[in-house]
Amino acid sequence: MKHDEEALKEGRYWENVIANLSSEGLNFRAREDFVAKDPKCYWEDGRIAKRVLEYPRKAFKGKIRHGMKVLELGSGSGGNSYIMAKLGADVLGMDIQENIVEYLNKEIASEPDLKLKFQVGDLNKADLPENHFDLILSWNTFHHIQNAERLMVEVKKSLKKDGLFVLLEHQHTDSIIRKFLAAFFWLALPTREKFAEKWKIIAGRAKGKSEVELSPAEDSAPEDYIQKLKEAFSVKEEKSYFGFTAPFIARIRAPSKVRSMLVSAINALN
Repeated sequence: MKHDEEALKEGRYWENVIANLSSEGLNFRAREDFVAKDPKCYWEDGRIAKRVLEYPRKAFKGKIRHGMKVLELGSGSGGNSYIMAKLGADVLGMDIQENIVEYLNKEIASEPDLKLKFQVGDLNKADLPENHFDLILSWNTFHHIQNAERLMVEVKKSLKKDGLFVLLEHQHTDSIIRKFLAAFFWLALPTREKFAEKWKIIAGRAKGKSEVELSPAEDSAPEDYIQKLKEAFSVKEEKSYFGFTAPFIARIRAPSKVRSMLVSAINALN
């Protein structure tokens, strides 16, 4: 199956980030490591992942009902799809990474009672079945889509009459105070970047320079498509959380227990 190079580049963005950080001896494990050890877990330190993910995962876990048909857009390592299947849903995970999809389908074969499968698909060109799914989940995926408006149309077409579209964007923070806190903690604590490098990034963003490296304070979810999503769908619930937590914590040079305590403190501010 052929995919556009740009789509593949976006789809493998985090795979490259994880591999690069791991090669530097930092907190992330390479994708090969987490696939080999546990394909159903997140790619961070287990103690931290539990605390980082528990809040946003509430957005879909409480909505899953036994037997409902669910689609996850950009299913990645399969963790969310696996959770929903364990809750009784009939789940399809779609992702552009062929090697991961192939591996996960082999792994879940050992659990035949689980209604879960993974499928290779380019979400920029996806032709989803009409009136088919009870719930569609997009977990930190939409900001990687080249043609977000087209995918919105497909999602709306594919949902049943009372279906739900659950969208999570991990770096879309709507509060100036939260952005300030993100920048402050990132600058103040020891991370993989030197202080001078971090200050240069923050100063560059303040001056509107788009070519500098993004900091954890940066929004990755463009406001234009967020607004279009609100226009395309009837919004039943909207919440925000400290989206900088995961990339911020991953950069801190400290023992796992210390990072875990910091995550708990930040999450409490939600």
